[in-house]
Amino acid sequence: MDKQDGRLQELWERRSQLNEKEWEELYQLVFRVLKGKRYPELEKLPERFDFYIHAYFADKVLRLDGSQLYFDNAIRTFFQNYLRDILKKSDTRFWCDTQSFEPEIDENHLSSQKGTLQSTLEQEIRPAAQQFLHENEEWVLLYLAHNACLEKGKPLSKLEKIYQIPNYHHKARQLGITRKKGEFENGYEKTLLGKWLLSLSLSLEKDNFADIEVALKILCDEALLLIEND
Repeated sequence: MDKQDGRLQELWERRSQLNEKEWEELYQLVFRVLKGKRYPELEKLPERFDFYIHAYFADKVLRLDGSQLYFDNAIRTFFQNYLRDILKKSDTRFWCDTQSFEPEIDENHLSSQKGTLQSTLEQEIRPAAQQFLHENEEWVLLYLAHNACLEKGKPLSKLEKIYQIPNYHHKARQLGITRKKGEFENGYEKTLLGKWLLSLSLSLEKDNFADIEVALKILCDEALLLIEND
């Protein structure tokens, strides 16, 4: 076992007790190990390698997923399985895509609710959506209008190059557009979108998804309208 292996395992086992400096060290070790292998799954995914390493670290490592690390190559297997899960679940789609956003509820019930929700909530939500877009930094509008609100939007890595947006993967998580299935209620209230939904008195629960869907669709309409007018 080399020194890197030993340190990586040591930090991994103590994840629940690490300080900020140790977390940074663990991230660098994980990054270095994962970068040392080619993953064919990445060829089918839209973002750059670094984006998925960061996402894996945030989704699994930071959340203390319980996996045991006996040697550094094991983390490559964990990461490859993570990429395969993304492909299997079509999680490259963001929250605006109803295929990934809607919970498992009766489609007829959802359809009957949409008309009523649209008419009763729109007057309140549309001004709030406009305010949200004007109050936040420009990259929020760009992420929504060019990526999250489109069925086939531009990859975030391309937006980074076009608009010179630093830390693009961190910003995606900060905004709340990289939510995967089953993760909507877990910490989403800390994202910009989660806070906005809560400001509308919309609780982030599965039985409230019809209201949330209406709110996000209206926000997308406003974002796309702003971009079109510009």
